[in-house]
Formats: sequence, structure tokens, C-alpha cells
Amino acid sequence: MSSRGRWCARPTGPDVRPSLPGCGGAPSPPGPEGASPSRGPEKSVRCDMVAAFLPAVVAVPDPLVGPGVAAVVVEVMLRIALIVVIAVIARRLAGMGIRRLVTRATAGDGDDDALSQRHALRASTLGAVLGSAATVTVVILAALLLLGELGVQLGPLIAAIGIVGLALGFGAQRLVQDLLSGLFILLEDQFGVGDVVDTGEVIGTVEGVTLRLTRVRDVGGTLWHLPNGDIRRAGNFSHGWARAVVDVDIAYDTDVGRATAVIEAAANQLLYDDARGQGVTGAAEVWGVQDLGADGARLRMAMPTAPANQWAVERELRARIKAAMDAEGLEIPFPQRTVWVRPQEPEDGQDGTRWRPTSLHPQPAGPAGRADRPAGRVT
Repeated sequence: MSSRGRWCARPTGPDVRPSLPGCGGAPSPPGPEGASPSRGPEKSVRCDMVAAFLPAVVAVPDPLVGPGVAAVVVEVMLRIALIVVIAVIARRLAGMGIRRLVTRATAGDGDDDALSQRHALRASTLGAVLGSAATVTVVILAALLLLGELGVQLGPLIAAIGIVGLALGFGAQRLVQDLLSGLFILLEDQFGVGDVVDTGEVIGTVEGVTLRLTRVRDVGGTLWHLPNGDIRRAGNFSHGWARAVVDVDIAYDTDVGRATAVIEAAANQLLYDDARGQGVTGAAEVWGVQDLGADGARLRMAMPTAPANQWAVERELRARIKAAMDAEGLEIPFPQRTVWVRPQEPEDGQDGTRWRPTSLHPQPAGPAGRADRPAGRVT
């Protein structure tokens, strides 16, 4: 018998058999003189069998064998409390390890305030994601252990959970794909809040990154919600460094060397302009003739800038280069059309006024050789 049941089987022997009526060591009362005893061999065998199997059929409580019911309850409660305490300690240790790991992995240059803020935000996001995963894992394991202590059969329960998880996995493949893509975006630091990105579908500033979605606001103010699983490629304009690139067209009769000197001088003025040249990180450089078009030659100039500042620098460079070329008398070519009008002599006997049809269809001629109904009059 089980010790938790607090039941035991009494041993068979002389102490049991006397308790059975008609059996036992005490002889039956003698009959008349000369008569045989009332218990025969068959009756003795039956009594022995009953005495041997009776303890197996009727359980007799014995408080002296094993702990009592109260002790069992206390033991189960202690085990449950121990599981809860271990789960809490494991969660706190996991949180400490995650914070240390994330801080070390996202450590950056402390001199750059923007970069430090970016690393802090990334560390906070990663810490929250990994912390939630650790919490879910610890809670599930602790719940399974507690159910086992309460006597619940874990085999069928785990099998049912597996079937449900398999069904959810087939039904939520896109969701799982989005979550995994979002996790890798955060781990690899592909882009973050404040970055200007090109996802192929939209170009704009990232306003939020979660495990499932990325929110991007374009230049028109529209906020786009992009599932992370749909982002196949992403160009980040805010990582590391950038370059302002400006193309300038000059006429074919303009000296290339002179135009290059004028463009470089106008662009390098931004290095000494504290108000408009904050995003400039280096001197301008004219790479040379980029293209020969129908209207003129095209020069390309580049200037290094801080990330996400290249567009503002390009606008300022175009304005300064235009002003410098106008001051130096350098023409920026553009499509032009010259129309030559040949004057026609007036007809004989007229005062300079002539008639001509404006319709493409010929008009019938009159007796004087002139159209009967002229379509228009030109002076």
C-alpha cells in the first residue's frame, strides 16, 4: 500500500487468527465424551486462507506508519513555495544577465550625444524584449512543476499544448515571420528611431520599431505601418556618414578649370558658416565632368556631411553655386529655341495686306485666282 494513503496491511499470524470467529489457537469446546472435535481439516484450511487475505481486502489505518495527512499537506505546500521562490530568483538573475549583456553589446561612443541616445534606446528595447521572453519561459516551467506537485498528469497536458502550438504555428506563420524579422532588426541594429530609411515602399523617418511593426513617416507627413516580415531591404541614410552630391551644368564654351575653381570656392564657404554649415564635416571636392549632354557639360561635386544632413547641405550648395556663377559670368545652359521670321513682300496693287488660308484643306479658287472665302487675314 502507498505510504501517502496512511494504510498498511496487518501481518498474519497468531495475533490475527484469534480475531476470527471459529478460528484461532483456542480450541473449540469439547463435545460429548468420546466425540471428535467440531473443527475438521477443511475448516482449518479455510480459516487460514481468510486470515491470510483479509488484510489485503480491508485496509486498516495505522497512524504510527509514515507521516500523517497534515504532514503531507505541509510537505506539498513547502514544495510549491520552493518552486515559486526558485522561479522568482531565476527571473531576477536572468534580468541582471540580460541587462549586462545588452549594455555591453550596445555600448557606443559616449562623446556623441545623438549616438549615445540611440544606443540607450536600442538597449532599452532589446532589454524589454529579452526580459519578456525570459519571464514567459520561467512562468511556463514553474506552472508545469506546480501542476505536477498537485497531481496533474503532465503527459496529456504537454501533448495538448504541443498540438495547439502546432496549429497556431501554421495559422500564424506571417506573425511569426514578423516577430523573427523584428528581433533580427533590433539585434543587428539595422535602423532605429530617428533614422531616415528607404524600405523600397516608402522613404521617411523611423518613428517606432517593435517586434512586429516599423512605423515610418514620409516627407508628406503620412505615417506608414510596415510589417517587419515585408521589409526585404532597407537603405539607412543615417548610419556613419553621408555625402552631399550636386551636379552643375556648364556651357560647352566655358573653361572647365575655371568653373571647377568657382564651384569649389563657393562650396567651401560653408565650412566657415556656423549657421548654415553645421552639418558639413569636410571640404568640397569636384570630381570632374560627369556627363556630356545636349546642352552642355555636367560637373559633379561632393561634400562630406553628418548623417541625415546631406539634403539641407545640397540645397545650400546649389544656392551658393548659382550666385557665384552669376557673379563670374558663367552661364548655366538650359534649352533654348530661336525663331526666325522671314518677312513677305506685299502683292501687287495691295497695301501690304495679304490673304492666305489657314486651313490645311485647299479652298476652291475664284476667277481672279484667289480663294473665294479666305480663312484668315495676316498683316
